[in-house]
Amino acid sequence: MEEVRDKISFASELKRKFIHISSSWISFAYMFLSKDIMVIILGLAFTGCLLFDILRYYFKWFDNLYLKFLSDVLRSHELKLKGITFTGATYLMFAALICVVLFPKEIAIAAILIMTIGDAVAAIVGKSFGKIKFFSKTVEGSVAFFIAGLLIIMFTPKLTNDANEFYIAIAAVSFTTVIEILPLKLDDNITVPIAFSLAYLTLMKLFIA
Repeated sequence: MEEVRDKISFASELKRKFIHISSSWISFAYMFLSKDIMVIILGLAFTGCLLFDILRYYFKWFDNLYLKFLSDVLRSHELKLKGITFTGATYLMFAALICVVLFPKEIAIAAILIMTIGDAVAAIVGKSFGKIKFFSKTVEGSVAFFIAGLLIIMFTPKLTNDANEFYIAIAAVSFTTVIEILPLKLDDNITVPIAFSLAYLTLMKLFIA
């Protein structure tokens, strides 16, 4: 979701969020592949991103090469290395891996889409139209995140045929929107999918399962 601080240009934001949205391939792939195969794919992807982060810190030439192609889409903390710094891509792959390992397939698919598409929509709307500031975010961006989340849960698989599960999904999206607004220190690529998955699964166990 769009943050008021640490801004980059709108063109760079679009490029960054296009990369973010492209990660939705994870959910679409998981619709057709088994959990075991997805764990291997995401494990390799996470390891690759982590290796890039480590190489950037220890090898200046690698950092310069990395920045040559991606400097315009990196946040300030991703540019100025004071230690091994994890990029958004690393957090995203780690969160996707955790969702696939710990949560039912249907929940993981929706959670990853909310992380990739919901966050991107919120950032673009917040940067384009955001006027009302709330913590480090904009109200407009938060509303966009919530609406995107609702659209995602309308079209993603469900655990049961119980109509009440849709209301549980709405509650999970609402909870995730609140978590996203709060100025937490954890990267939102982690907090968003994990918050959604935990809320969804907990409510399912309380009211349906």
